[in-house]
Amino acid sequence: MDDDAEEQLLNLLLMGAGALLMMMDDEEADEQEPVVWEGVPVDINHFLQMRNEAFRLHFRMNTETFEDLVHVIGNYIGEEENVRRNENLDLRRLLLPVLWILATPDTFRSVAMQFELTPALLHFHYAVIIFVLSELSERYVRWPLPGERNAISDVCEARSGFPGVVGAVDASYIPLCTAPVIEAQRYVNRHHDYAVSLQGVVDPALVFRDIYVGEPGSLHDSRVFRRSPLSRRLLEDDTLLDQDQHILGDSAYILTDKVLTPYRNNGNLTVRQTNYNAMLSSSRSMVERAFGLLKMKWRRLFFLSARKPVLVVRTIVASVVLHNFLILRGEAPDVGEPEEPHGNVPIDHPNVQIEPDHPLLAGATARGVEKRYHITNNLPL
Repeated sequence: MDDDAEEQLLNLLLMGAGALLMMMDDEEADEQEPVVWEGVPVDINHFLQMRNEAFRLHFRMNTETFEDLVHVIGNYIGEEENVRRNENLDLRRLLLPVLWILATPDTFRSVAMQFELTPALLHFHYAVIIFVLSELSERYVRWPLPGERNAISDVCEARSGFPGVVGAVDASYIPLCTAPVIEAQRYVNRHHDYAVSLQGVVDPALVFRDIYVGEPGSLHDSRVFRRSPLSRRLLEDDTLLDQDQHILGDSAYILTDKVLTPYRNNGNLTVRQTNYNAMLSSSRSMVERAFGLLKMKWRRLFFLSARKPVLVVRTIVASVVLHNFLILRGEAPDVGEPEEPHGNVPIDHPNVQIEPDHPLLAGATARGVEKRYHITNNLPL
């Protein structure tokens, strides 16, 4: 690497990773104490020469996709040609142990031993790669363009018979293995666990099209949605969806013309309303499968320390970026277990209606009632 390229890389690392490295929790800090660390010699080519099945088991992708990811990271750093000629090995050495960490519950200390690193250096590698991947979210987690929306709608209607669907929205708890330092009780969810929320809009290919990360686990899905940028954009930006298009939510969400929800079942639903609910549920199952696949593949999402909120959020975003990257590169998704829905919470739950109503919400809800009625009466029985 020449001096200019090295300076650019160092600037990137210092800008993105420096702050994260200052946020290690107490256990991680213990690993940074001066010790006599004897590494075991490791040739990473042994990993790279694995058969695809074995490599994919450990790193969640085949070797060709891994090489693509190396180049994407190199391109982001801004030294594409230099990376390809001289530095593939160095970027691989950064990336392999970080993928291993994201894919497993293994400790940093044990992974460091496997890759001939000190724990401190591995923490640095982790901070660098997580920073780069999370910054790539604007490229790999994006709202579908008009042509894409039409194609998505056609796929959804062919599968479930429900028209106009561009995606399904839901929120999932990302558990925290330690209590947050500040306002810990706000992060306790209805299962009495510490957690943050990951809200996602997912298409039929199980690609996340929008995410909102980091709200405390105590907040109801409806409140998380109302605090998200997407909620405001759907109300204010008419170009986001055509008039006959919408995303699907469960009964936790407020009905609008852009977010269709099921009828509440108080025991008096008509045949057509029951049919509508069943077809909506079938169509929106894609979001539950996407969350299940994400957590099954990137197991680190079950073992995040809550002490460093910035690192928690960036790790979640980085995992979603990798999830989308693999699907967009043509790697067939594993058949994951659908995530269990949060379950219905009464609409008068104290955490549902705290956010002030958007001035455009009442009109959007009125249009949603009319739209849902029209679809209900035109769905095949």
